Amino acid sequence: MQSVGDGVRARFPIFEHTTYANSCSQGALSLDVRKAYEQYLAGWDEHGAEWEHWVERAESARATFARLVVAEPDEIAVTT
Repeated sequence: MQSVGDGVRARFPIFEHTTYANSCSQGALSLDVRKAYEQYLAGWDEHGAEWEHWVERAESARATFARLVVAEPDEIAVTT
């Protein structure tokens, strides 16, 4: 019988051959994260650093997180 974790585990190719227990700053990449990186890099190749887009994304993330924690968006700090 498969567990819920098996579906998640299948998203990380490294787990096919490695027991990966690193929980520091650099974790294993899931297939979803790799796809997102590839899309980001393709966009950078074509359009360069469109910072306006990233400001919009940060504001959207701030608003989404604020709803999650029942706060106002201006109470949420977004840093790099």
